[in-house]
Amino acid sequence: MISSKQSLVKDKWMVDLPHKFSRIIRIQFINFPFWFWATVILLSLMKLWLVAGQHISAIGPANHDDRLFINLADRLIHFDWLGPYNNLTLAKGPFYPMWIAFSYYIHIPLFYSQHLLYIFACLVLIIALKPILQKEWQLAVIFTVLLFNPMSFTDGAATRVIREGIYPALTLLIVAFFIGLAGRTKYFLKNILFWSFGGGLTLSAFWLTREEGIWILPFILLTTIYSILLMCKKKDTQWKQKIILFLFPFIFLFFSIKSISTINYYRYGIFNTVEFSDPNFLNAYKALTRVSGPVWFPDVPVSFLQRQIIYYLSPSFSELKPFLEGQLGAGWAKVSEERSPSPNMTPGEIKGGWFMWAFRDSVSLAGYYKDGRTTMGYYKRIADEINTARDKKQYDFMGKLFPMMPPWNSNYNVPLLKTMYKGVLYTIKLDGFSPVPSVSVGNKSSIKLFSRITRGDVTQEQNKFKVKILYRIGLIYAFLTPLLAIISSIIFFINILKPKRFINLLFILCLAITASIFTRLLILSIINITSFRTIITIYLSSLYPLVFLFILLNLCYIKRSDKS
Repeated sequence: MISSKQSLVKDKWMVDLPHKFSRIIRIQFINFPFWFWATVILLSLMKLWLVAGQHISAIGPANHDDRLFINLADRLIHFDWLGPYNNLTLAKGPFYPMWIAFSYYIHIPLFYSQHLLYIFACLVLIIALKPILQKEWQLAVIFTVLLFNPMSFTDGAATRVIREGIYPALTLLIVAFFIGLAGRTKYFLKNILFWSFGGGLTLSAFWLTREEGIWILPFILLTTIYSILLMCKKKDTQWKQKIILFLFPFIFLFFSIKSISTINYYRYGIFNTVEFSDPNFLNAYKALTRVSGPVWFPDVPVSFLQRQIIYYLSPSFSELKPFLEGQLGAGWAKVSEERSPSPNMTPGEIKGGWFMWAFRDSVSLAGYYKDGRTTMGYYKRIADEINTARDKKQYDFMGKLFPMMPPWNSNYNVPLLKTMYKGVLYTIKLDGFSPVPSVSVGNKSSIKLFSRITRGDVTQEQNKFKVKILYRIGLIYAFLTPLLAIISSIIFFINILKPKRFINLLFILCLAITASIFTRLLILSIINITSFRTIITIYLSSLYPLVFLFILLNLCYIKRSDKS
């Protein structure tokens, strides 16, 4: 027989069973309940099921975009780094081809690996926000809204083999990891390590994906400075070590850039991640655009008449005349007119978004893309010859602030403001959204190459039922976003007017997000009025997660008491 003592132990164990089971179904280090994780998994599977009605599209003729990334990834897959050196090898950041190769090796189709990365970013964000918001229903709402962000499945940004396939997810991951750091200033070092390392890894991936990563700096600098000031003020026993961990992402970024640059130096003779960042190329391009022309075009950095002057000033640049004034130049002029028509522009001019490619293609045809040292030496000669002519005052030159941007003209001021306003409206109204995937184009060999590298059928038909559901989701967002953006902006500006004692981490996050959104819009607006159209879905896609997060965090103030 069972003794009374044994019976009491058994009864106590039965009473404690629900509590024991509750502890089992909770993940302790982030402390979310079972219903929360069930919701996250269910919604994620639903998202994957819906986007399965789409497919990745192949744009075979896009030699400077989609096809370039496929070619670079193909070389990585064959352990040949980025392949043989030419004018396209180091034209764009290496991380996206790395991601394509990584997806290939783990046997996950590129289309799904990009969606899984975005889902992971949403998940990391809500974990990061846990110490700040605490209420699990708020975090569930944030996860849901960001997960079904229509721009995460819109045609182009989410269906082409271009960097925007992962750029929004990387943006969200940076925000998540730096929020995770900022929200854990009071935690032990071991609890901060994950967020510090993740921040460094993600920031490096982000920086090595596109060349204008500077726009995210306002967010990471504001959150980091706020956190460090907070730790310096409270000075617990580990505050110095914590500051090092908060600065580690920047150190990691520095060594990541130097590591890629070192590989490129030993392989191609160029110590840089991309040629557009190399001082020799930048100085050459800067010198070209500083030469004054008799006629000013807002979106033509080096016009036909300017080139005639430069041919005289620079013997090295004159070697490119047969190409820039020949069939190559005419082809790029035609492309720029088709993709960015301007009623007042003289036919035959090459616009800013395409002149840099025409310039580099001409250098290649002139035989200077043998190796990196030869190429950069040629760019250096062009810069030196033009700058010598400037020093001797052989011609009029314009002032210039940034190498890849034309000299600023007062005529840009009003268009810049109008373009920024247009960019704000375009973003909050979700203009350009369409879940219908584009039809793949290209010859049989390119279609086959795209299918092989992406591990997906680029010729499959869309599932109209699923695409229709995605379209309806987009309509809901397009209807609600403008209204909620106005409400959240009002809340934000009210908080700005509050006394300093009400400024807390939640407000700092909203301020930092606003700063990065503004910086991104400013950069895109400048490019839009000086080079080519950028107020379109593809280039704005990385802003949408920030916009939705800004709205949701400000709405959280409605249910939150003001505590620092």
